[in-house]
Amino acid sequence: MNEMNRLLAVAFLFAALCNPVAAGELEDMIARAEQGDVIDHYELGMAYYFGDPMPQDYKQAYVWLSVAVTNGYDEAAAKRDKAALQLTPDVLAEAQAEAATLDKKINPPRE
Repeated sequence: MNEMNRLLAVAFLFAALCNPVAAGELEDMIARAEQGDVIDHYELGMAYYFGDPMPQDYKQAYVWLSVAVTNGYDEAAAKRDKAALQLTPDVLAEAQAEAATLDKKINPPRE
């Protein structure tokens, strides 16, 4: 392993150990978000927005932040709107449809 790869590996390990989400909480966060936890909707959206601890994905950021807003987390609206600016109109439409589907899954209509 060359010196640069060794430094990158050490930096990645350090980041993973210092970041509580990267240290094993990501799966729990996703599970709680899928079960309807609005704080985790927001946190997951922000994780996708900033690309920490997963790769940056403005579409997924938009989806999760939209679900947070729909479920009463109004502070997520500004970041959701910033994520929307990073998307093409077609991808934004996909994200809006995905957010609507996800919200219905999390909050099924009452009969």
